[in-house]
Amino acid sequence: MLDAPKLTLAQWARQKGLVLSDAVDAHIHAGLRSAPRTKTFRRWYFAELTRLQDLRDQTLEMYRAAVERGEVVNPDSNRLERLVRTASGHPDNPSVQAARRILEGMGYQEGGSGSVLPGPQLPAAAATHLVSGLPEN
Repeated sequence: MLDAPKLTLAQWARQKGLVLSDAVDAHIHAGLRSAPRTKTFRRWYFAELTRLQDLRDQTLEMYRAAVERGEVVNPDSNRLERLVRTASGHPDNPSVQAARRILEGMGYQEGGSGSVLPGPQLPAAAATHLVSGLPEN
């Protein structure tokens, strides 16, 4: 059996042509911008909003079911690995700085030889993406 592809919810939904929150948000903002004051428009707008929200909820349920069945692997399921991967980016990036602060708060620091000290052991997969450039305390 082949390995299941690693896909986020957004990637998986786009491959299947399913509705995500961005479609719901776009409908809300478009309706707020150009809403005529007729009762007919309001009825249509709220019916369409409800339909899109229901489709979005179904998409999320389908994705969770696919992950549980093993058809898809959620790459964001391991928070620590995601934080380490994010923290290894460019130090000027605000998301990199935030990931490094979170890791520091969890007790992870970069050691001189590339090890992470003190704190719990990093998983082997995350150890290959050790955080570089963490400020020394």
